[in-house]
Amino acid sequence: MPFSAWLKDVSDAVLNRVDQYKNKDFANATIAIAAGVTAADGEVNEKEKEATATAIANNSGLKAFKTIDLITQYNAHLDIFEANPYLGKLEITKVIKKLKPTDQREAALVIGIMIAAIDDNLHENEVAFLREVCDWY
Repeated sequence: MPFSAWLKDVSDAVLNRVDQYKNKDFANATIAIAAGVTAADGEVNEKEKEATATAIANNSGLKAFKTIDLITQYNAHLDIFEANPYLGKLEITKVIKKLKPTDQREAALVIGIMIAAIDDNLHENEVAFLREVCDWY
């Protein structure tokens, strides 16, 4: 099964139950994962930031939250990554661990992947970062 087909199947299932996660911690964890994937290759360019911001604004799993707040969180996470990638990972770990239920963490991860995979492709360094995130669960 191609990656895009798998992601659609998984995201459809997650989006059907995501309305129950309308809390700040869920939004922050989702955005932190997206920022971590964006920064996974060690450099962030404006085109990538703009594409990710558009994906955040258009993601139906995040419709309960104000887009400007999500973009502000995204930029804050990116700033930490750009200053110090190690601290960026520590911050994401802390944010994710605030999510107690496993299904809430899984939903944040899937939506983070949906945002990160806006080009229908995840590069090796992005996949490696997502594996690290899964290990934190």
